[in-house]
Amino acid sequence: MRAAGLLTFLTTSLSAAPGPCGNPSAYDGYKVTKVAVIDPIGFLAPWTSLSASLKTGLKIAQNQPFSSADFNADTTALNDRLEGQFASSTQRVKLSYAYGDIVDCDSAAQSLRVVYTAITTVIPSLISSAEEQLKETVSPATTGAARAEGSGAQVSALTGYNETRGTLGGLSFADTTGILQIQGESEVSANSRTGNLNLGGSIAPHRTLLDSAVWAGTFDYRGVPVGSARFGEGTLSARFSALSKESGAGHSLFRYGAALEGGHQQSTESGATASLLPDSRYGAMKLFAGVTGRPGKQAYTASYGLQLGSTFLNNAPVFTKHLVDLGYSTRVPLPGIKPYADTGPFTGPLSAGVHRSLGIETRFTGGLIQGATGAPLAERFFGGNAVAPFVPDASWVIQSDAFIRSIPENRLGAGNGTAPYGGSRFYSGNATLSYTLFGKPLLPKEMADDPDFPGVLNAPFDTAVSALSNSYKPEFRS
Repeated sequence: MRAAGLLTFLTTSLSAAPGPCGNPSAYDGYKVTKVAVIDPIGFLAPWTSLSASLKTGLKIAQNQPFSSADFNADTTALNDRLEGQFASSTQRVKLSYAYGDIVDCDSAAQSLRVVYTAITTVIPSLISSAEEQLKETVSPATTGAARAEGSGAQVSALTGYNETRGTLGGLSFADTTGILQIQGESEVSANSRTGNLNLGGSIAPHRTLLDSAVWAGTFDYRGVPVGSARFGEGTLSARFSALSKESGAGHSLFRYGAALEGGHQQSTESGATASLLPDSRYGAMKLFAGVTGRPGKQAYTASYGLQLGSTFLNNAPVFTKHLVDLGYSTRVPLPGIKPYADTGPFTGPLSAGVHRSLGIETRFTGGLIQGATGAPLAERFFGGNAVAPFVPDASWVIQSDAFIRSIPENRLGAGNGTAPYGGSRFYSGNATLSYTLFGKPLLPKEMADDPDFPGVLNAPFDTAVSALSNSYKPEFRS
């Protein structure tokens, strides 16, 4: 993580807060004179179309009767979209939140206005990840809306702090032009420059070999310090990755891919010694495979990466890199409340309180370089609190270095002016525990206590499941 602190406003199940007009249920049947979605911080990036994209699909409509149930459903849907963007984004500092208000309530004219406020600094991933597609299959009603994003160009400012690189600033952007999807990010500090540009698209499924696939061409540049040395590397790569059909009760998916990359690498150090390879060309082939599953409320991922690389220098051997990346996460409701899935009718009971849960996330990563004397400085292991992906693909992150929160970026194998720079092997593990400290109930107490209300929920729930399944699933099979 490049920022010293991560500002994390997670979009959980939030209800639409009663606006200046009071309890929304008291205005059922009023005529809606106007519906607006506003973005209070939109002036920071006026070229985006957040308000227009989020307004699409709202249940509350102009010149139609107001419904408090639709009002709350719209607010939940907005938060679902922002949450999907939040989870997929690699930005260091993120903020996402949405709520609704009803204003200008006129009891004589039986009319009102509805205003939804959405605040976000997150740009979504244009190419959906394996995890996102898996969530859609398991829970279509709650995750389908996260993919209903606008197609306009989106730009967001990046900022953060890293002890190795100092104060960072940059931009992240995304756009779609026809079948071509474009994503890019750049970060600059006083002593570092990093950036990448991805051009990609989707490939239609081929029989039973794969369920969806993507291709991409990427330019990636890194110029960062490593103790008293520094490395710079610019590469062009062509990448293909695919996702198999879902199988088994654990909803497991097999994924695989390959990449070819080539470019140029540079190494410099104070009081230069012969410990570093000189500037050289660089080329590599990468193969990677993994499995992802979501049995119940748990999730796991296991990935393996193989890299064959060369600097094309005399007497420099071809190096081989092996990586293993394992992850597991689960969420335990407290105090023992069984969560409902999207797989059948809802029977209740409902709760007007905040649902609290304990989150558990673990990650283990290990790596080995054979023929490390032939590996350029940028390809060795340095460790620290920055995630170093094996391939530049935001939808599938395979960690290629020791991620340790308490050590600054590139400091574990910095060398401190003495050879060698960078390690030829590593292993690291991380565990994260999280607990819900505060929240906001989805339903007013009157609705939660009504014994007939769970039955009322089933009709729109079934409709939403069918509509989203029919709309989104063919997208992965067309």
